[in-house]
Amino acid sequence: IYNNFKSKDQLRRYKFKGILLGDLIHDTAIRTYQIPTINLKDNRLIEKFLEAHLIFNSVDEYLKRNKVKYLISSDCVYNQFGIITRLCVKKKIKTFFFILFI
Repeated sequence: IYNNFKSKDQLRRYKFKGILLGDLIHDTAIRTYQIPTINLKDNRLIEKFLEAHLIFNSVDEYLKRNKVKYLISSDCVYNQFGIITRLCVKKKIKTFFFILFI
C-alpha cells in the first residue's frame, strides 16, 4: 500500500478500513522526528505507517472483545491516541477529548 503513494497529499488522505489514518501518520512523523516536512522515501515514515496499522489492529481487536462504553482521550492528533479516538467514534462509543484554543 505504502509504495503506491505518489505525493504527501495522497498519504495524508489515506484511509484504512474507512478510518482516516494518513494525517495522523504524517503528523506523528513530523512530531516524533522533529522534521519540517516528510519525505515519502524516508524509512522513518514507513515505520510510522506500519506502527499506525499495528495500533489500529490492536485497538480494533480490543474493542471487538471488550464492551467499552467510554473513551477519554488526552489528544487526538497523533497515532497513539488519534487512532483509538477515531475507532471509538466510528463504533459510536461515547468519546471525550479536549481541544485547547489559545
